[in-house]
Amino acid sequence: MVVQGLTINTVNTVSTILTNHRSKSTIRRHVYLEKTVALLILLVSIGVFTAALTRVRAALKHIPVDFGIKKINTKNKLNAAQLAHLIDIAEISIKLNDSPHYSADLSTLLFNQAQLQGLSNTAGLETLKKTEQTIEYALSQSPANAYLWYRLAIVQLLLQQPVEKVAKTLLLSIMTGPSEAGYLISRLNLCLMLFSSFTQDDAELLRIQVINAWTLEPKVFLTSCVYNEERLNLITHLLANKHPVIIQNIRLAFEKINH
Repeated sequence: MVVQGLTINTVNTVSTILTNHRSKSTIRRHVYLEKTVALLILLVSIGVFTAALTRVRAALKHIPVDFGIKKINTKNKLNAAQLAHLIDIAEISIKLNDSPHYSADLSTLLFNQAQLQGLSNTAGLETLKKTEQTIEYALSQSPANAYLWYRLAIVQLLLQQPVEKVAKTLLLSIMTGPSEAGYLISRLNLCLMLFSSFTQDDAELLRIQVINAWTLEPKVFLTSCVYNEERLNLITHLLANKHPVIIQNIRLAFEKINH
């Protein structure tokens, strides 16, 4: 039997050849895809491993800085040579792993270096400006760090920047960490010093700070934030018509301490 000039056997043979060809092509495609996927997985794995290795190297490199920061936090002073050495290490750590933690540590070292150099001379002021830039960079990576906002406010104040700008920075610290016990009192004290620079819209945030400080550390609050009649009247004004019982308790505690 002929089909368009071809016998059935010939047609079947051609069909078989085409089928086998398609099967082989499909197998080759599958093998190619499998190899491609395997290669991509290998490349990704190498990239992940390399990144992880770099972070480990940075962490190991940064260990002396961690110890130095601990000394600073426990009121142990570092000399100029020690600070300069640790600053160099911190900068290398950042190059290896651009972490906000390393930038924050660098800002701490720079701030202490500026104080050691003297904030009234050119070298100290230049280092203080570098401290500000380093804190701002760390905050660009970690904007929810309330302590960094607080430290930035202190640096801005020392650089004699507009008090309105300092007040805004303090508000960002309060909004990102309203109940941070480690610096709640000192931050509130700074806010009260700059009270006239805040707006009426900021009053509620400041009221919450006063209440938190009074609730968490009443004795420290009284000695640090309510050290005279003027401060007492300021806090009374801030809490007026909102928290009469707290005002009364603060006044009674103040009178007890001062009489």
